[in-house]
Amino acid sequence: MAISLLLPLASSIQITEVELNPGGPDSGKEWIEMYSEEEIDLSNYVLTNNDGDIYEIEGTFSNYFTVELNKQWLDNSDEKVFLKKDDGIISSTEILEDSNNDGRTWTLCN
Repeated sequence: MAISLLLPLASSIQITEVELNPGGPDSGKEWIEMYSEEEIDLSNYVLTNNDGDIYEIEGTFSNYFTVELNKQWLDNSDEKVFLKKDDGIISSTEILEDSNNDGRTWTLCN
């Protein structure tokens, strides 16, 4: 029964945009945007990258929420971002590549 309660919550939040190679130095300029139509408490959520690094997030939001990474956390090639809750994957990106040092981002398009 608990699993069926988590499924609607799990599908209600998605990673929608990622800046992994901003113009200039990456440190402190990378970010990840998420979207949910419902109010989400991020207490049990974490972001992980393709290297297995964990970035803890917190807060409550609905609509758009941007996580501004305080250091270089994303690789510019062979990168993937996962949003996890209690070790389960809630949302993830495709493999990301960005060798251009510019303002282009990866964006989820349905």
